[in-house]
Amino acid sequence: MAATVENPLLAQPASAVTTATSRRSAFKIFLGSIFTLGLIVLIVCTWNNHTSPVCYLEKFYVPGLNKASNDTQIINTTTISFDLSFSYFETAKDKRTIYYDNIDLTFSYVSNNSIQPIGNITIPEFHYLETFWQAHRAATIKTSGVPWEQARIGVSNGSTAMFRVDLETKFRISNGLFWKSDRYDLRVGTNVTVNDHGMKSVNHILRLSSASVHVCDCIPVAIVALLVLV
Repeated sequence: MAATVENPLLAQPASAVTTATSRRSAFKIFLGSIFTLGLIVLIVCTWNNHTSPVCYLEKFYVPGLNKASNDTQIINTTTISFDLSFSYFETAKDKRTIYYDNIDLTFSYVSNNSIQPIGNITIPEFHYLETFWQAHRAATIKTSGVPWEQARIGVSNGSTAMFRVDLETKFRISNGLFWKSDRYDLRVGTNVTVNDHGMKSVNHILRLSSASVHVCDCIPVAIVALLVLV
């Protein structure tokens, strides 16, 4: 019986087979790591990609400029009452909690392109769930340095008096589970004109605005995730 002759071209060392298998396994692990990293970045960006909250001046009342009042005590008062609303409309389905640090408000009187600070107040820190759409904070401050005679003459002539409200605070956003963002600065403001009833001369609410702020922590998280996977 003829002896079986092995083809030397078909014979491979066991070490070569092991090396090829290891390379395929390493490649699969690499692809899995890339997929996992992409998934992590996608999830984090979905949770943590957001814009700044929106603040509105809904009411603004200066009783000292109300010509319709005959009450001397009201006419001579130096207070200003206001109502601010805070909202965050990133997506309607999100249930995020917005955390505000103490909110510093500065009120000024605007005349001849000059701005004269007339008072300030601090609203204590608070938080609210986004699904409630808005949070309101109302208060009354006592002013100092308003040129009342000039302002009263202005509104009496059918014109308006102009004031300004500036807001400064820091905010954080949480998804309510395990993630909470860093603190981000929020600096916004608006001018408001007052008529001879001591009210805003416009019927609509005023948005406190500033340069657009867009915040995203995706890149730092992606770097950390990559280092962990590597």
